[in-house]
Amino acid sequence: MQALLHQAVTLHGQDRLAEAERLYNQILASNPDLMDASHMLGVLKAQQGRAQEAHDLIAPVVAANPRDGLALANFGNVLNALARHEEALSVYDRSLAINPNYPST
Repeated sequence: MQALLHQAVTLHGQDRLAEAERLYNQILASNPDLMDASHMLGVLKAQQGRAQEAHDLIAPVVAANPRDGLALANFGNVLNALARHEEALSVYDRSLAINPNYPST
């Protein structure tokens, strides 16, 4: 499963979003609790302008891993896209408290 996730992330990084999305969905179909796949599919949905879908994918990741600074930063981006600005700022603050060296988002 990790090899398939690595392939999906590689495709995602190459901006081959449709292919990456197919692999993330394939991974989640067989392992719906794989948080890394949910997180990255959420990031992909956000990149496609599908903020509510991104929210629904990343929110459980943040709930399960409240100290995952990267997931928090991405969740903040999604909240911002949903015009939930105060919540986004709070989430960004939590992310920066965990890793103050993250670049600004």
